[in-house]
Amino acid sequence: SELVEGYASYVLAQASKNAAEVVVGARGQHAPLKVKLLGGVSDAVVAHAHGPVAVITDEAHENPDGPVVVGIDESDEARAAAELAFEAADVRGVPLIVIHAWDYAMLGTPWEYDIWDESMTEIMSSLTEQIEGVFADIKQRYPNTQVELRVVDSSPAQALIDASLDAGLVVVGSRGRGGFTGLLLGSTSKRVLRDAHCPVIVTRAERTKVNKRSGDQQNAAG
Repeated sequence: SELVEGYASYVLAQASKNAAEVVVGARGQHAPLKVKLLGGVSDAVVAHAHGPVAVITDEAHENPDGPVVVGIDESDEARAAAELAFEAADVRGVPLIVIHAWDYAMLGTPWEYDIWDESMTEIMSSLTEQIEGVFADIKQRYPNTQVELRVVDSSPAQALIDASLDAGLVVVGSRGRGGFTGLLLGSTSKRVLRDAHCPVIVTRAERTKVNKRSGDQQNAAG
């Protein structure tokens, strides 16, 4: 351990440059218990860290044997999340659940239900193939990890929150495909951090490159 003087969020963000992962609580001990928001320190660390940040909420359950859950789309952040999720599932020896959420209501309301059913089948098949392609090369590096892909009709945040009930860990990118470049955290990651039932790791595409669990790595905790 090391005692460092300075603002906790700044110190942890700086430490993340050389850390495999930063671990923080969701609220400080003096934060109002009735306000279900990220604490000031954890909020700032997640936004500014140079690597993955694990957030443990007051409501998070411990389920080390539960699956790792990762949300994925075609963004660079989601691919970075998939990389970390595969590694986490491999280290824990648990299955990995890959979730891609989409909203079929955006397609409009069909007049012919037979045509709609056929179209839905084709769309789901196409989406599944498309998403499988995002992490296919990563999956090859973890042949012993059991992977389940779920393509669901839901908001991304709600799909991940629902899956977190039985999960041991949820991994999410800092921003999804629709994220604005100027935003440090997207709406999905913010909501998952706030409402997930298990620990959450937020990562980003430009996360610090560190060797897997090498001897010179260290975890930073706050």
